[in-house]
Amino acid sequence: MWLNDGGICTGQREAGGACSGQFTMPIPISTVGEDNVTQQDGNVAMITGAARGIGLATAKRFLAEGWHVVMIDRLGDLLQKEARALGSNRAHPIVCDVSVPDQVSSAVTETLETLGRIDALVNNAGIAEFAPLLETSFETWTEVMATNLNGP
Repeated sequence: MWLNDGGICTGQREAGGACSGQFTMPIPISTVGEDNVTQQDGNVAMITGAARGIGLATAKRFLAEGWHVVMIDRLGDLLQKEARALGSNRAHPIVCDVSVPDQVSSAVTETLETLGRIDALVNNAGIAEFAPLLETSFETWTEVMATNLNGP
């Protein structure tokens, strides 16, 4: 998935920048009141790894600037707790594992249907295994690579 010319491609980027999958152009939705979180009335940032650390701090900064923030993380309970603690109807948590392409596509679709667009993407999600390489299992290696390199 990648952003190009204001649209989102859910396929691969081909030579010359063409999209090999579905290309979606977000349709801005008219301004509405603060209480309606199903309509977009400002810029939208999507942040992966937003349940804690740098991702959560980044979400707080975007919120302070008046943005809607789509908080993406696979740690569902923590994500929901932190989103509630922000006390803002502009924080939109979506439980999503960025190493699973179908979950990422669903999160993007939900965001576009709810907020109408994505103006910024912060690819912050990442995991690490602190063990000697020769003691790292193939499953652990694959999980780390899928999250850190294959995620959007």
